Amino acid sequence: MPWPAPEVFCFTPGHGQSIARRIGQLVTDIETAFRDAEGGCRYFLTVGRHLYQLSDESGHLRHQLLESYDELKQQLGQPRRCPGPVVFDPHCLADDLLPRLYERVRPGRVHLFHILNKGASRLFAIDERGALFTAPLGQPRAEDVLDRLSHFLEQSHCRLHALDDSTFRTPPEIACFQILKRRGELHIRAVTCRSSDHE
Repeated sequence: MPWPAPEVFCFTPGHGQSIARRIGQLVTDIETAFRDAEGGCRYFLTVGRHLYQLSDESGHLRHQLLESYDELKQQLGQPRRCPGPVVFDPHCLADDLLPRLYERVRPGRVHLFHILNKGASRLFAIDERGALFTAPLGQPRAEDVLDRLSHFLEQSHCRLHALDDSTFRTPPEIACFQILKRRGELHIRAVTCRSSDHE
């Protein structure tokens, strides 16, 4: 059953209609995100200057105020028991890199992103369950960084499962990306991880 159209009372009719459209679209986006999610969806949005996380807990929609951008990264970095999508509202952190990274995330894959900006190199890694890890790096080439990390992750996966039981399990697919800055804009392009070439 569709949600009823919101009614907004405002002294400026045009402004009231814009508010009603925004609320209606937000409700639709949230409903779609949680309805289509196979695991525990996390939906981030801004209300005024505040950042909130919406999550499904045992069939109940919960909200949590995040006090800062650092708290957002800490929340995204928490280990997850089950995979689930991370969705940013289109108006949330529109000029930030994080929503664009999660747009690239596909279920069951490990995602590695490397950015070199003004001499500063940084890695972003999102595991197969949607948890975020980020760290500064030195000055190696992006291809070398991604190759080494993908190889390390594959070998670590094999070692962990060898300790767990004797049944070999296929490691998750690793998707590698390079983030480039051109004319003040960030561009994300997929690159090939040649981890299978390592001995």
